[in-house]
Amino acid sequence: MKYIPVKTHVLWLVLVALSVSCNEEPIPYGSSDTSINIDTLTVSSIYGRSYQIPPQMGNSTKLYLGRKGEYESPLTLIEIYSRSSGIPSNMFSSFLDSTITIDSAVFSISLAQDSIPTTSTFSLFYFPTGGDSLFHETQSNYRNLSESELLADAQLIGQEPLVEVFVDSTTIIPPKLTYRLSREVIDYLADTSEVNDNRTFLLKADDVLDVMIPFVSRETGNGPGITLYYRRFLVNSEGDTLTDTSRVTFLARKDMSLIIPGELTDRDTTLISIGRAKGLNAIIQIDLDPLTLPELTVIKSAELVFNSSEDSLADNFGIIAYPLVDTVDVTAFRIYETDPYAVDPAYPMSAVLSGGRLKIQIRSFLQAIHFDRISNLGIKFIPNSTNDPFQVVHFQTNEQDSLTPYLKIQYVAP
Repeated sequence: MKYIPVKTHVLWLVLVALSVSCNEEPIPYGSSDTSINIDTLTVSSIYGRSYQIPPQMGNSTKLYLGRKGEYESPLTLIEIYSRSSGIPSNMFSSFLDSTITIDSAVFSISLAQDSIPTTSTFSLFYFPTGGDSLFHETQSNYRNLSESELLADAQLIGQEPLVEVFVDSTTIIPPKLTYRLSREVIDYLADTSEVNDNRTFLLKADDVLDVMIPFVSRETGNGPGITLYYRRFLVNSEGDTLTDTSRVTFLARKDMSLIIPGELTDRDTTLISIGRAKGLNAIIQIDLDPLTLPELTVIKSAELVFNSSEDSLADNFGIIAYPLVDTVDVTAFRIYETDPYAVDPAYPMSAVLSGGRLKIQIRSFLQAIHFDRISNLGIKFIPNSTNDPFQVVHFQTNEQDSLTPYLKIQYVAP
């Protein structure tokens, strides 16, 4: 290889890095230029194993009640903001003013489909004892929340069926559950004497459902909320009393469904398996020790490829990945009460299955390892929150066949 002075070496590295970061096109160079090499190599020493934690169902685009196969969702929890949406924004307590008359308040939640799948009624509860927030979107689950204990502290608001909303033949509005709130509930929501007022509601089906019913969550921007209809009485400069009729909406601050997963299968525990409602995440390790790259190597592309045994049935299933910050063991499937694997959020990676194959770009991860910014401790795979949570995908492990995962690296070196 042609000798290059140090200053030229550094300048070359900067220029190549800028080129790689700005585009994924091949780097042009003349055939007579022997100062740099563009090469490709493949790594097949890739190992992985899944682990299970109780399903974390917060931050989903949908809420659920009912059953789907082996999965069960007995209840959904919703906490409402104390301040209204829109401008101006008002505290709930401001509507206790003597100049305001509250005509009604309605809690509503929309179905996440156009047709009504059941004739069952649904019960809505609130928690008049107040206290701290009853749940955490990313930590609460069926192992640390008890339906019986929650209902013991809850008070029924009402029981209602899903109702279709008709505007006209050209407008489609999804069916809704709508509950009129009593004055007692309104006063409770507006009361500021409770320091840790949780404003939490619990929704559950009154019958045993044989289908999983999806509702719209707060993440969509059209989630559950309370609409308050009121009149404000104002006296003008001439002493006349004026009436201003209006309404405000208090949206959900957080929401989540409690999901009880079914039994694990052999495929869940022996393959690299990922599925949200089953609480399945995966740990991937790549053996890079045999890899020897020149000191100033710039990685142009690093595509980690896994094959799904579900073929195209798993298409559009999204995966999010992060580097691990601790050494882990991937020799056996494990079950945990909480997720023990911390990650480095500075190097996020993601991909979507297509044609039964996952191709995830990990260039920034490998480049950080090469420049000793992070250690090669492995990668954690979790399902994207936009997936069907009841779908589980299974990837082949390192079995030395056509479905074996591999890493394809394209790099530039002096």
